[in-house]
Amino acid sequence: MAIAGTQGLDANGGTIKSGNIPGIGWQAVVNVVHTVTYATGGQTLDLSLIFPSEVYGGHPISDTEDDGGYKSCYVLAAAGAPATGIVQMYYVDANNVADAPFVEVADMTALTAIDGQRWIFWGR
Repeated sequence: MAIAGTQGLDANGGTIKSGNIPGIGWQAVVNVVHTVTYATGGQTLDLSLIFPSEVYGGHPISDTEDDGGYKSCYVLAAAGAPATGIVQMYYVDANNVADAPFVEVADMTALTAIDGQRWIFWGR
């Protein structure tokens, strides 16, 4: 199951993306919107419209106020392929029998509490 990633815009509607930074590539702010339910193993995040060649990595820089007790990470695809990187979700609380801190979220878990994360990614 794929999730949506759109390039962030500033207050004037311009894209939030740096110029080329030697040794780092470009930085871009990306708004990540999760699907209604999580698929075990993670969800594909296609960044090829932002980084046509390669993604070096990324992480969340802001979250909704109530993140539902979940945290996320980006898993690079082979050779940093921009269309097939994965976002994985993990529990950070242990408020239910089925979860424990830093255990991957169970298949088909509703992720509506974290709709609208802002991430920063690096790539070229």
